[in-house]
Amino acid sequence: MGKIKHSYSPEEKVRIVLEGLSYPDGIAKYCRSKGIRDTLFYKWKNQLEKGAKGIKRIKDCMAHNEIG
Repeated sequence: MGKIKHSYSPEEKVRIVLEGLSYPDGIAKYCRSKGIRDTLFYKWKNQLEKGAKGIKRIKDCMAHNEIG
């Protein structure tokens, strides 16, 4: 019998990535403990980093517009 595919909310993805980055036994073990593939973990991590960079750019533009 196959595994049931789990759908993760954006909040769950962020929590999993942040927990995984601080997991003392490494990301691979953390992913196994959560039942996810490490490739999925890194995909979410990259998405989180890309989103954070986008937010920083928006804040920088807003700050520039307030000054100028």
